[in-house]
Amino acid sequence: GFESSYDILNVRDNFAVNAKECNLEGVDFYILKCTVSKQCARQNIVDAWGNFVSVGTFYIEGIFYARLDDYDYVYRLLEDKPVAYMYSHLVRCINVPMSQYNSCSGLYTVSANVYECIYNNMPWNL
Repeated sequence: GFESSYDILNVRDNFAVNAKECNLEGVDFYILKCTVSKQCARQNIVDAWGNFVSVGTFYIEGIFYARLDDYDYVYRLLEDKPVAYMYSHLVRCINVPMSQYNSCSGLYTVSANVYECIYNNMPWNL
């Protein structure tokens, strides 16, 4: 299994969060790479993705991995896109193991077993 406590999330760790039902990307969850670990919001924040964090709450920052259309388990790290702000309590599946895909820079893969574990750890009632 995976660690699930956002308190142990470190910079560069991969983690998963639940995706909203019927999202535009058609994914069950998002995988991100942590860029800033848990911190308290000193003001209300809205990121470039439309995520809202209210003052006084804990959040983390991360870069999205985008799942490639025709490959279930291959992702591209969106290093050229803005960071996302997420409420820290939404973090699931810390330390998601990913490996470079076919020696391609910026492309990563997860195994079918890891994907299934992430899926099974999502809180589907959100």
